[in-house]
Amino acid sequence: MPDSITPALTPEEGTTLDADVGGGVRIARLEHGVALSIDTGDDQHMATLAYIERPYAAAAICLAGQPFGFTWEDVDLLQRLADGEEHLAYWHAGKFAEIAARIAALLPPRTT
Repeated sequence: MPDSITPALTPEEGTTLDADVGGGVRIARLEHGVALSIDTGDDQHMATLAYIERPYAAAAICLAGQPFGFTWEDVDLLQRLADGEEHLAYWHAGKFAEIAARIAALLPPRTT
């Protein structure tokens, strides 16, 4: 795990939920899904490639196996803590901090 995880979104992207993901492709959160668009070369227009109705499925695929993603071990550790095994907090404090950093990197930047 790297010492520092770069936030996935800039403050502006976090506010607009619209980001350039490389290769002239933009992804934008809409009311009921996500749209993928590509730059047409015309400064005024983008062509929509796809409308994704299940963005959580796309997110799961994008996060799978990535260093900024999550593992079942993370889930199990957090569940044991939630189940009242408080002693885990002392022994796994570093792991909890690491999970928190990965989650924070995927959230839009804080506004306050």
